[in-house]
Amino acid sequence: MPGLIPFKDCIARPDDGDRRYPLADHLRDTSRLLAEGCTDSVISILFRLAGLCHDIYKAHPDWQTYVNSRGAIQKGPAHAAAGAFLFSWLAYQWLENTGKWRVYRLSWLRMATDIADHHGELGSLMQGNRLAWIKQYEWERLDLDGIRQFLNQEMPELQGVPLLPPSIRDWINVANDAVQDMQFDDLDPEETGGSPLELMQLLQDWRWTTTRFIAADRFSIQSMPPGYWTSDEINSAVRTLERLLVDQQHGTMQELRTRLQAEALTRYQDCGSPDMTTVSLPTGYGKTLLALRLALNMVLNENRRKVIYVAPYLSLLEQAAMDVLHWYGFAPLEHHSLAIHQDIPGSDLEESGHGTGFSTRIMESWSHPVVCTSFQQFCRALFPARAQHTLRRAFLEDSVIIIDEPQIFRPEGWNLFLTGLEALKKRYRLKIIFLSATMPPMRYGLASTPVELCPNPPANLNRYRLECSAEPCDQKRLAELLAERRELTRGAILNTVRDAQLVYQKLMELDKNVTGDVLLLHGGMIPLHKKVQIAKMLHQLKDLSRLTVVATQIIEAGVNVSFQFLFRAAAILPSIVQAAGRVNRHAESDQGIVLVRPFLRDGEKDTRSWIYKQPYLRQMTDELLYAKPIRKESELRMLLIEYFERMFNHNSYQACLQRIEDAYAGNWPALGSFEPFENDALRLPLFIPWEAPEAFGRFVPDHYRYLMRLFSLNNATQIYDRYEDRKWMRSLSYEERKNFMILFHYHVVNIPGRLAVKLADSGSYLQHRIPCLFGAWEYHDETGIASVDDIELQFY
Repeated sequence: MPGLIPFKDCIARPDDGDRRYPLADHLRDTSRLLAEGCTDSVISILFRLAGLCHDIYKAHPDWQTYVNSRGAIQKGPAHAAAGAFLFSWLAYQWLENTGKWRVYRLSWLRMATDIADHHGELGSLMQGNRLAWIKQYEWERLDLDGIRQFLNQEMPELQGVPLLPPSIRDWINVANDAVQDMQFDDLDPEETGGSPLELMQLLQDWRWTTTRFIAADRFSIQSMPPGYWTSDEINSAVRTLERLLVDQQHGTMQELRTRLQAEALTRYQDCGSPDMTTVSLPTGYGKTLLALRLALNMVLNENRRKVIYVAPYLSLLEQAAMDVLHWYGFAPLEHHSLAIHQDIPGSDLEESGHGTGFSTRIMESWSHPVVCTSFQQFCRALFPARAQHTLRRAFLEDSVIIIDEPQIFRPEGWNLFLTGLEALKKRYRLKIIFLSATMPPMRYGLASTPVELCPNPPANLNRYRLECSAEPCDQKRLAELLAERRELTRGAILNTVRDAQLVYQKLMELDKNVTGDVLLLHGGMIPLHKKVQIAKMLHQLKDLSRLTVVATQIIEAGVNVSFQFLFRAAAILPSIVQAAGRVNRHAESDQGIVLVRPFLRDGEKDTRSWIYKQPYLRQMTDELLYAKPIRKESELRMLLIEYFERMFNHNSYQACLQRIEDAYAGNWPALGSFEPFENDALRLPLFIPWEAPEAFGRFVPDHYRYLMRLFSLNNATQIYDRYEDRKWMRSLSYEERKNFMILFHYHVVNIPGRLAVKLADSGSYLQHRIPCLFGAWEYHDETGIASVDDIELQFY
């Protein structure tokens, strides 16, 4: 057992060459950063004390042995809870002695809990009726004289306050009694008497404090640039954007986009530059460019510091990142599941997945003028589940947030998201822009109504007509229908992977002179395969060669394709309208056709209910669509308004707001567990060592080729071999690991659990975490995962 180590000799992290990181310096710097700029004198003292206490248990000799072992010892003793214990005792004594306890006791409780949670999940304030971190620790093994001298030197306010409670048992009783008293007062939402928004604002204030603390702790080692727009970057982006706007191709559709954008920008000014706006233009009308122009105007004229673009799908994010690069002239920071992968073999210091390097903190703190991120990552900023998630709020003040395709949010959580977003807007002085061709109602989640910037889209340009029939078809009849169409480019969107595979199989049985080339695209393909298929599709669409594409809903957003004819299996109305946006997208032909009909697999099974699970929405869609067999594009806006009005009149989806009261009462995970999408049946990741056939080599993404060269790899099997080599993985820097995991995930597909276990037994998941699919029969160059007769392919 290591002996006592003088406090002045303790370190906070391993030496970096000749640079040492004394623990006292880290605590002192965290304390200073945390209290910097605080205008409340009492909170300032609590901040200073929290910074001094939070990591003080790292002075434990076992922790010092661990940190000096340079990886030989995998884990040291937990220190966060002990820091919370010390802070709670000293802060309580000071607040009591100064008569401030009653007013600041809730702040005391929340700060102590943040200290206890600062290397892990943000949990509940209490475990039942007690504080989990109020317990016995091995304080006698620490240099208490050195700690006492350090604290008294840094905070003279603590003179005369005992360093530790004379009786641990008595302190446990006092602390737990105080918290139980708060449960019926400070933590009682009814006593507070606030609306959901007011309670949410108080919760966002708390997490603002949490963010200050976590940022001070993480950035005390090395300061972090906030990544705000600079004058040079603004001027360069403005010049680039203005030049490209002048150079745009002319034509009916482009002239319409230009006019609508000019009108929207003028309306924004005329309405007094509102904080929240919506852009409800049909797909293909230039919503993304309008949002980027508006955001840059805000940066230029309103001193906005960042632009955060948020979208549901990786395909949309990648497209948005390319748009930013094109229109602004520099690449954004991308923050999504491939950019930050937590499931990396080996663990970093203190917390698995908690990187401490500069590159990690750049990513996690969104330290860049423009960030493209996913719904999931943005929701971790809005309702952080872990302490590390709060870093993305560290430099969020005065930002512009662009929310693209918000209708993708699950209805059950939509109003909770909006309430949280409005509270975040007020706390951080944000501007919010919503973009969607199918904008859901916001009145049940927002206290103030956003201003629509395009209230009167033109009705004279009808790029397609929508034809609806209640007559069902199966895979054989649909294949024949597609082959019979005279249009050169035809598409079909089915509801499940298996449906799409069955239609593809029937098309391949027909004469190619009739069908043209046939491509399949669905969610049962690995990202590399999907990118190759999309590149092939875009190439053939550009050449105007005869082409038939069969896909699932993944083609409805983020894939910039345009067909002359599209079949859409009956779904729900927003999905149908999104699909219609893939027809005659740029008004390149007179008028395209969208045909909606029920699809019955094998002439019997209506698979729509497996994806769109709410019977009322399916029934309402059918009532609206089949009431009129043919509609113009311009009629769909009012149809969508009626759809959403009926939907929210039937169910206002306000039950989720109860989570706000639960979180206020101390159960933060009620918000921290929020997910933007429905939790479907369990999906598991599977690595597929698929290689693009030589004939398709030119469609393999350049970035994939670059990463393969970077790691000197020749094939996908070698990628997996490296993943299994734990020693090699641990030898990589953070940046190298991040790039390797991006490469690795080009080959990973998430599939239903039962199918995953069938292809790679459950033991493989326990052993490998992400197992590899060995054997060629389960994955095909044409159809992707498994064979078309597999019963588990009920996803998209």
